[in-house]
Amino acid sequence: GLAPFVIYDATGSTTVIKVDQRQDGGKWNTLGSFDFAPGWNKVQLSRWTSGSAVVIADAMRVTKNG
Repeated sequence: GLAPFVIYDATGSTTVIKVDQRQDGGKWNTLGSFDFAPGWNKVQLSRWTSGSAVVIADAMRVTKNG
C-alpha cells in the first residue's frame, strides 16, 4: 500500500502525496515544495490506506527554500 501524506498549504488547500514506503522506506523522501503560512504549517500522515497495510513515519524534515 501507499502511505498518504496530506499537506495543508498557506491558502488552506490540501494536497495528498502517496509514497510507497515498502520500496522507498528507510530514507528521506521528498514530497514536494509548498508555501506555508508563518506559524501555521501542517503535514499529516494518514492511516487511511487500502488493504491491510500499516503506515508509520519516524520523522519529518521541513527545509526552507530561498
